[in-house]
Amino acid sequence: MKSDIDRWNERFAGREPADAPRPDPVLLACHHLPDGGSALDVASGSGHNAVWLALRGFDVTAIDGSVNGMRLAVDLARRCGVAIRPIVADLDRYPLAGSYDVVLVLNFLDCTLYRALPECLVPGGVLIAKAFNSDALAERPGMNADYVLEPGELPRLFAGLEVLEHAESPAGGEGRSHIVCRRTKRPST
Repeated sequence: MKSDIDRWNERFAGREPADAPRPDPVLLACHHLPDGGSALDVASGSGHNAVWLALRGFDVTAIDGSVNGMRLAVDLARRCGVAIRPIVADLDRYPLAGSYDVVLVLNFLDCTLYRALPECLVPGGVLIAKAFNSDALAERPGMNADYVLEPGELPRLFAGLEVLEHAESPAGGEGRSHIVCRRTKRPST
């Protein structure tokens, strides 16, 4: 049986890098981003969100399990005249650390990892998360239910952060949930 990393490596294999980043609509619509600083893009894939942030002056670390995805991300950054710091690592085993002004995890669900993300934010830092919710199962019957959120689950996962925005789209509207949060106090040590 292939691992998730193997499947993503196959998906990205042979692809040409994009000429310009195509960031996620949730990131594009976010009005809570700081003017710059450091950013961590978790499960970065081919790096569209990471490069978009780098183009806006962020010092970006992009982490993903797919070496092929990270190659595409680095090539996209180069084509756009910016740099990102790529890390190829299995997110099930990689200990996230650091202090970032922005932490981004879009279209990747791992509740254990989600619980660790607030510790990576500086006070005032912004976290943006997006994942499929249970409504997606109606439109994607073959989807693994382990990769979906229950209604209202995102705010519970990030209960220690100030919720700035939260939305859940029903079936027919992608069946996804997203949240934008801010750390209002110092991380615990």
